[in-house]
Amino acid sequence: MVTVNVPAPERYAVHKLIVASRRENDDNGVLKREKDVQQASHLFEAMGAADSGLQPCLRSG
Repeated sequence: MVTVNVPAPERYAVHKLIVASRRENDDNGVLKREKDVQQASHLFEAMGAADSGLQPCLRSG
């Protein structure tokens, strides 16, 4: 058996937004930034952002 730690979806979505904001402005960075934002958007959408408990996650970092 292998134990795996999986982040809470809301924390991972916020992480993706932070990573996106730190990407380089070259062609590769722009593409990755768009992908990061899209993935975060899909996660928030799937969770129903209003009901996801996002506010405590943002406060605690």
